[in-house]
Amino acid sequence: MIKSYKNSVQQKKLRQTTEFSDHSWLSVIEPSKEEINKLTKNLNLSADILDDSLDKYEMPRIEIEGENVLVILRTIVEEKGSYTTYPLTIIFRPKLLVTISPVKNILFEDFVNQKVNFFTTQHSNLLINICLRVIYYYQKYIVILNRKVQKEKSQIHGIGKKDIYELVEIEESLNKVIAALTPTISTIKKLLQYNYIHLYKEDKELIDDVLVDGEQVLELANTNLKTVRNIRDAYTTVMSIELNQTMKLLTYMTALFTIPMLISSMYGMNIKLPLADWPHAFLAVSGIALSLVIVAVVIFISFKRKI
Repeated sequence: MIKSYKNSVQQKKLRQTTEFSDHSWLSVIEPSKEEINKLTKNLNLSADILDDSLDKYEMPRIEIEGENVLVILRTIVEEKGSYTTYPLTIIFRPKLLVTISPVKNILFEDFVNQKVNFFTTQHSNLLINICLRVIYYYQKYIVILNRKVQKEKSQIHGIGKKDIYELVEIEESLNKVIAALTPTISTIKKLLQYNYIHLYKEDKELIDDVLVDGEQVLELANTNLKTVRNIRDAYTTVMSIELNQTMKLLTYMTALFTIPMLISSMYGMNIKLPLADWPHAFLAVSGIALSLVIVAVVIFISFKRKI
């Protein structure tokens, strides 16, 4: 789907225009092969570059081809109740800005509904606003993950198997976000700091916002990842301590029960033994075994206190 939009300082309301018109924003979402061919022809781009922009696993980078500056970022997309990252391609031309996404993305709806203040006649400003919105949705998702992490952290004493599975999923999500966000921020830095596009004085504050917000979001993601690992390590340590205590208890019980078993096995043999003919032999032998068990318990307790 290809749609072209335009507005300006004089005409602030966003309106649809004919495709590839000057000073407009061309939004391309889930393009067909025919639309890709149309873009290749009208933008004077190689088909490989546009194919890369639709590759789900394409990593952020900047390419220059003729008068086109091609920027590929990765952005958060909600998909079937979960979140994942997809490439977002921005093609910066002297009189046209093109965005290409292989899937529907709420980020573009924000611009179409004019939740973001922008003018298509100011391409550099629009580009920076797109970068800001990319960072905004990363931040929004990481805040959701942060709440889950804090919830698990608050109930660490009663953590169970289900919570561990939840932590593993959170850790995997954070790893994916960091893997996508880190090169995205690097690409944005490179784009804004190395004169790939002409920037106006009014854009300087927006540039600072993009870079500061990006670094803060990345730092928050790394902090949450460390917290998840600390919780998991703490749970592993607690489980290890509990297992050691259980094994100690079982060892003590085995040692204690060995004494009466040893005595009973001796008196179970078919040979002449002391007290064998005495009518109260059973009580005597049981008393001896119990006394030895009590002595062993006292020795274990004394030994444990010394440790």
